Amino acid sequence: MLAVDELCDRYNGRLFQDVCRISEKPTDEMIEDIVNIDRGSVWVRWDGKSLHVLRKNDAFQISVTGSAKIRQSFRTKEECEKGIERRKDILNMEGHRLEGICMPDGTFEGKVTYLYRSIIPADIERERRAEMLKDRIKKADRIPELVMRLFPENFGRRSQKLYVII
Repeated sequence: MLAVDELCDRYNGRLFQDVCRISEKPTDEMIEDIVNIDRGSVWVRWDGKSLHVLRKNDAFQISVTGSAKIRQSFRTKEECEKGIERRKDILNMEGHRLEGICMPDGTFEGKVTYLYRSIIPADIERERRAEMLKDRIKKADRIPELVMRLFPENFGRRSQKLYVII
């Protein structure tokens, strides 16, 4: 079992009021360490995405979210609405949601979001919990790739931070 302060030391994070901040994207090794934390909750945020794992006595509640702001120009509002519907269908198949509005000048402003929530019994072995986390992080990680492909004009800010809260 690993304590949050040990995790913080291991990844050169800064501990402040029981919150460990690590400025790097979670690696497989880091995920293994996160699921081995002896108590508390884990909140990981990187590149506009977040991973939240709340440890209870009998279960882990896992929530993985990701989002990206979108701005795309079309010639008309009608073209915008048709183009956005097509993109919504593609994103829905991936488990992502597209929200926003087409302006009268044909500009679309909105965001792509990914959300996964699940409660995992604590008696599931750590390897299985780690695999589930890795799988969900990969899906959230696909947002920039999907956005670049579907919205070539996209713009957005990126920040990389990892938080562990006990």
